[in-house]
Amino acid sequence: MSVASTEPPVNDGLGWALEHYVIVGPIASGRFGSVFHARHVATNQAVALKLIPRQGPESDEKVAAERHGAILQQHFSLAHKNLVPDVFEHGPMGGFYAIAMEFVAGQQLTELVKSGPLPPRRAGDIGLAICTFLEKAHQFKTTIEDVHYELIVHADLKPDHILILPDDTIRVLDFGIAKALETRSLVTTNKWGSVQYASPERLQSDGRVNRHTDFWSLGVMLFEMLAGYRPYRRFEYSVSRLDRAIRTMEAPEGLPIGSDVVLGAVVRKLLATQIERRYASAAAIAKDLEAYRRGEPVAAALEEARAGQETIRVSGNPLSAPGSGL
Repeated sequence: MSVASTEPPVNDGLGWALEHYVIVGPIASGRFGSVFHARHVATNQAVALKLIPRQGPESDEKVAAERHGAILQQHFSLAHKNLVPDVFEHGPMGGFYAIAMEFVAGQQLTELVKSGPLPPRRAGDIGLAICTFLEKAHQFKTTIEDVHYELIVHADLKPDHILILPDDTIRVLDFGIAKALETRSLVTTNKWGSVQYASPERLQSDGRVNRHTDFWSLGVMLFEMLAGYRPYRRFEYSVSRLDRAIRTMEAPEGLPIGSDVVLGAVVRKLLATQIERRYASAAAIAKDLEAYRRGEPVAAALEEARAGQETIRVSGNPLSAPGSGL
């Protein structure tokens, strides 16, 4: 039995069938479609089934981007296992374009930070795992239907898209769709992204992205893991006000007093409003986070210390000078 409706039941839809899948329950819903926990009838295999309506506002562009993104994710997961969910199949099913993916049992980072700040060591480890993904993605080369990719930018990294598995490894969700959107008119707006995790230059350019977009998003997530809130929380009462604050590079809030100083230096470097002051690569971020894990000197913290000493020399303030005891 297949269904042609573009409105699948969400609350009481257990046992709802779509071709060779049976819907077990809802997982998430977003701008492009809904994801369900489903079961493949012939094999009884659990899958995450993403359903994108084939009718409705901008449906042709959304379906085209999702289809291209699914192919991209397949290519990436074949090259780099256990970083993103595997894609088993995709294609039209009833009134939807369906993408059947590996069902990954884990906890969203969103849920983890709801209970408050994480221990700095764990926050650093999660950040390092995300960096491992970014290193692979930013160096990934492939060709899909005559479109050649020299690198893949996720462009919508946020806690909702990071799954923490029981062994503390991660899976990154919604990989592929952001890059696939680049060739679509939808990329010329920021409506498909998350302003809370968007970098100033992304908002200034009305949606154009590069690898620094991902670095900024990582910085916001690390800040959130350490503080329990985001660095622009004072503007979050209004999306338009938040957009303006980040776009015009208003200073982000500082980490709470007592936060880990060394890991804080990494966060501040990631969230520098000037791109040239940020990390140049995911590998450089990972190097600092690995040094932090080992208790070794961290480049970002050393840079801050040198900058502080230079400020002291320029100001000539004897109360702040080395040896003053303050």
